[in-house]
Amino acid sequence: MYSLCCRGSRRALRAASILFLASTTAIAQETGVIRGRVTDASGRALTDAQVSVVGTSLGTVSGASGEYTLVAVPSGSRLVQARRIGYARRMQSVDVPSGGDARIDFQLTVAASQLDAVVVTGTAGAVEKRTVGNAVTQIDASDVTRQTNVSNVMEILQARSPGVQIQAGSGTPGTASDIRIRGASSLTVTRPVVYIDGIRISTAGLGNFDPSGQGLSGNSGGQGANAWDLVDPSSIESIEIIKGPAASTLYGADAAGGVIQIITKKGSRGQQQAQWGARVEAGRSDLNSVEFPVNYTWCNTLRDTLTVANPAGPVPARVIAYPGCQGKLNQVLTQSPLRDLPGAVRDGAIHSYDLHVRGGVDRFSYYVSAAHDEEGGVFYNSYDRRRSLRSNFGFAASPKIDLQVNAGVTDGHVRFPLDGESAQGLLFSALRGIPGRVSTLPGQPIQGWATVTPAQSNQYDNQTRTQRVLIGTTATYQPFAWLRNRLTAGLDWNNGQATLLAPPNAPVLTGDTLGLSALRMPRSALYTLDYSGTADYKVNPSLASSTSFGSQVVASRSEALVATGRGLGSPDVTLIGSTTTITAANSFSANNSVGYYVQEQLAWKNRMYGTVALRADDNSSFGTDFNIITYPKASLSWILSEEPALQSLFQTLRAQNFKFRTAWGQAGRAPDPFSATRTYTISVVTNGSGTASAIRTSAFGNPGLKPERGSELEVGFESDFFDGRAGADF
Repeated sequence: MYSLCCRGSRRALRAASILFLASTTAIAQETGVIRGRVTDASGRALTDAQVSVVGTSLGTVSGASGEYTLVAVPSGSRLVQARRIGYARRMQSVDVPSGGDARIDFQLTVAASQLDAVVVTGTAGAVEKRTVGNAVTQIDASDVTRQTNVSNVMEILQARSPGVQIQAGSGTPGTASDIRIRGASSLTVTRPVVYIDGIRISTAGLGNFDPSGQGLSGNSGGQGANAWDLVDPSSIESIEIIKGPAASTLYGADAAGGVIQIITKKGSRGQQQAQWGARVEAGRSDLNSVEFPVNYTWCNTLRDTLTVANPAGPVPARVIAYPGCQGKLNQVLTQSPLRDLPGAVRDGAIHSYDLHVRGGVDRFSYYVSAAHDEEGGVFYNSYDRRRSLRSNFGFAASPKIDLQVNAGVTDGHVRFPLDGESAQGLLFSALRGIPGRVSTLPGQPIQGWATVTPAQSNQYDNQTRTQRVLIGTTATYQPFAWLRNRLTAGLDWNNGQATLLAPPNAPVLTGDTLGLSALRMPRSALYTLDYSGTADYKVNPSLASSTSFGSQVVASRSEALVATGRGLGSPDVTLIGSTTTITAANSFSANNSVGYYVQEQLAWKNRMYGTVALRADDNSSFGTDFNIITYPKASLSWILSEEPALQSLFQTLRAQNFKFRTAWGQAGRAPDPFSATRTYTISVVTNGSGTASAIRTSAFGNPGLKPERGSELEVGFESDFFDGRAGADF
């Protein structure tokens, strides 16, 4: 019986294997391959053009030669489209043979107005720009980085999007700029929220020191670094910007200042060999081309003879205040300390290296890049160094399922000099200096400087080191032609270490002669979980419905440890534990936000689109007596140039694409963590027998605390003119 059982099982297994192989062969025979090349009107190859099969999740990007390959395409008649920012979309039909190849070449033309461009920001899924009733700006970042040298994301955004203002904090390498979209839209923080490939990232500071916060005489002067600086611009494909509550309702109680989405480069499926690329840049901040300010002194009788007491010691008892005027009575002395005196400034060297590879086989695609950027400041104690590694992988499990995995690692190291505009900075000291006169600081017989000298300034050591890991995955599932699902999950993790050292016997730096050593170690994690679903329904040949729904969860955790030591016994011993006075503190913050939304869009004859949406948010920072806040949204997009009654008018104006749009919406700004909670602290109190610890209220809290609510109404249009040679966005 046992032998018969086994033989029967083997026969059944063999039969199942034959059936499986037969079904696999049948499936393989039902698919084919589409190949082709994407060029512009002049025949030049277009890289990074997105080529996809309409109605499926199959897609790829063109390589350096413009070639592309789409594999595992279901056989039969298929509609294929090619897109690229700055060009009009093209669509072509092709018959895909079972087990064979088909070829389609695309020639894209430049378009000032791009109504068919696909946007993903502020929408429940990827949609054409013509359907969106609010302003969305797209920037081709890869084209920008090919044409010019950029060191950070802010330089890509600079002057490339109306209504977006970049506020530079300082010209020092590594200092972060701030960004405003349509002005201040919040009572607290007006910075927009930022996403990379659908993953929320932190734009907070990296833990660098503000000298004034450590009891130093100086101030930061905008010399701070934040997480913006850790994004490698060479790995960015494009950037999308939505500019306010009317567009950012789907992002909830943090999006009052707008939303910026950074989309990184991806691989190309179906290529037979990997495509390598490298870029090397070198330069310098050339001070020979700078006209330095010149200071003047008139050597009159008083300055020729004036002496002052020397507090440095009894010998010599008196020094001459203007030694440069001795023997030069009634003459004019000129001097430029930054140019003429040694040790002040230098030519800052700039180096940038980038190596990347992209490609793919069959259903798999990959993009891997490594970059090293270094910029030396014009001050000797100033530099910015960044090393980064990014990898993006894609896998199409079937025409209905697609998976993307993105990961990036960055190591940053920046050193800030003394702020030049403070009394402790070299710029201030040089501009206020008097030729022929010694420094006003005690015991500094150096001519030309008003306050600090280069030797003192270069001792100042303010450094910030940061490690960042960004990882995320996005899965799309389209079980039916009318139903699309997308799930995104990711983590942005930052770990930093900031150190500040001012040696002893340098009162201009520390305000005393004790010396200071400080350490700050911040660590943060930002988690994102985002689901979106969209169901399409054709009501009749003229009216189409698109219903979207989804949920977002954002959780943040941050903590920091700070220690400061005063009283360094020796300039060579800088450990905080070796100082005479030590203070320490730590902080912790946590915040969770959950939001749900539903959106309905009706499309009339593919030229008029009306959208309404509602989002509900709950946040751990809300008061206990306040639960959920709702944010509504409504918009209208009308392609007037496609209206039959108006086509002759727009043909006369030579405007092929004219879109009228209007949108109204609300978004908010969540309170800071623990703002609604009553918190306590410890104080030392004195009683009859000595001292003791006592608890006192630190903040009374507010159980009814709710978020800010911002409302916005926008009306505008966008169009091209002169057959696409010019465009306007109003």
